[in-house]
Amino acid sequence: EESIAQTAEAARSGKLEEIRKAEAKRAKRPKDSASDKYFAIAIGAQANDLKLDNTGREGFAGSEPYDVGGTGVRAEAAFLWRLKSSNLWIGPALAIANIPNSSFYDWDPAIDQANQAASEAGTEIPHPEGSDRNVHTSGLAIDLLVKANYYFNPDDLFSIYLTASGGYRTLSLNYRGVIDSESVSANGFVGAAGLGVETHFDDLMLGLEVQEFFSPYSGDLKDSSSTNLVGSLKFSWKF
Repeated sequence: EESIAQTAEAARSGKLEEIRKAEAKRAKRPKDSASDKYFAIAIGAQANDLKLDNTGREGFAGSEPYDVGGTGVRAEAAFLWRLKSSNLWIGPALAIANIPNSSFYDWDPAIDQANQAASEAGTEIPHPEGSDRNVHTSGLAIDLLVKANYYFNPDDLFSIYLTASGGYRTLSLNYRGVIDSESVSANGFVGAAGLGVETHFDDLMLGLEVQEFFSPYSGDLKDSSSTNLVGSLKFSWKF
């Protein structure tokens, strides 16, 4: 009787057609329980707070750590499976993020030594005044992860979920000095936790995800922050 009264009231107020259209739209959305596989592609930004300890290199004794980080572009692909009939999904993920270009003055004494030797020999000076005498750095970070998503309201138009992951990060920083170049590497555990939201467009889901990553560094990068923030736009499918 209460339902009949509500329907009659909706009809009198002219909102019955709007209610029916909304209910029909909800009915057309795929039910989460009908899916057990999930594929997602995420594109976003990764903040890299990296500090390079250069004191072990010639000419840099006593120098402060150099900022070689910056915000890079990050891409991630994930394939998850539903854990039985729960709202928990788990599976592997692969992410790649670039470390933007940065530079600082190269104090390597070999530069002046090469100029002096050329001057004494009467040959062309290899590194004249006004030439580029900076160290240039750039790099790449690759994460191999096991990822898990827990959905609070999977069948709603806007579905909110918690995400967590853990795995292995390999980071390679290209160090290109005026004379000497090398690769600075940092490999080890990486873990993350975050929050996301997804909405349905037929079979496609569009979402936003924010994660905080934890990865301690050592060696030349020991002064770097162990945390970094990632924000991503996601395209995903459940099937």
